Amino acid sequence: MKKPTSSASSSANSARIDRLFIRLTAIYGHLWQSQFKDEGFLKFTKEVWEKTLHDVDSKHIKLAIDECRKNIEMPPTLPQFYKLCWGFSITQPVSDYEIKRRQLIEAESECEHWKKVIDMASHQRNQKVISDTKKWLKSAEEKHQAIKQQINIRENA
Repeated sequence: MKKPTSSASSSANSARIDRLFIRLTAIYGHLWQSQFKDEGFLKFTKEVWEKTLHDVDSKHIKLAIDECRKNIEMPPTLPQFYKLCWGFSITQPVSDYEIKRRQLIEAESECEHWKKVIDMASHQRNQKVISDTKKWLKSAEEKHQAIKQQINIRENA
């Protein structure tokens, strides 16, 4: 596990925290967002999370997010999330194959989500939403296919 050593890595870590907060918002909705009524407090909180999680690998953060999404009903505090990340790195060594397999499952779910959005928009005859969503679906399907090919290459090697 590494510490950021330059402004570029610090900026990448900041972007990683932004993505984490977006994912936690998607999972917990208002329960998560209601904590950050003030923009200054949100910025400060992100800085604290960034400093705390700087030494955690992205794959362990992704596993912790997956655990939150599937099993944790309330938004985690920073110490709870940190322990989740380290719990995966200590107790569950994760192979690259397992990460790809989980990414494949997530990509399949994403494709299904966009198909449902298109279906709902079709019932409402909203062509703009249908058109935009088809672009997202195409992107999700391409991502799904790429991951599937990576897994097949490993299985056949």
